[in-house]
Amino acid sequence: MDLQGGIDNLHRQGLFNEGFYQERLTFFEFRPPENLPQAKTLIIVSIPQPQIKVTFIFHGEPHNVIVPPTYAYNEDTQVLDI
Repeated sequence: MDLQGGIDNLHRQGLFNEGFYQERLTFFEFRPPENLPQAKTLIIVSIPQPQIKVTFIFHGEPHNVIVPPTYAYNEDTQVLDI
């Protein structure tokens, strides 16, 4: 089964939260781009994205908050320079 079929199958089975599915999985393009119609190879680049600790001061008191890695885009932009 290919990636698109696998995602569709899991969605049909109700194994994805619908909000997650709509927000994170419906934008994928499974066909090669028009300028590369004969593409046979896919190169995937991945880098670690750590959580980030942020401290807010509220009424003079520090409050530590963990920000999920999906909200930090610094690593995403570093990949563009490769």
